[in-house]
Amino acid sequence: MTTSYRILTLKALGLGLFLISGLSLEGCGQRGSLSIPAGHAKPVQPETARQAMDKQDLMNPPTQARPGRRQDLLLHSDVRTEDYFDLPPR
Repeated sequence: MTTSYRILTLKALGLGLFLISGLSLEGCGQRGSLSIPAGHAKPVQPETARQAMDKQDLMNPPTQARPGRRQDLLLHSDVRTEDYFDLPPR
């Protein structure tokens, strides 16, 4: 085998692997209705919950998981007090 033939073979092999991996990942972005697979139970109800969660509740994260943002966290500026423990390095 010549060197150029080996390079062409490796390029073709790499291209083939790239196309196969692309085709296998093609179905990852599927958007459809979600359902619980047959033979599987619904998620366990948390002990502190008043009622079991349905599909819509499971898809919407609670406020604690995704808190709202505030425009300005610093409402007013204050002069910093002296910190006796903020010593320079030795």
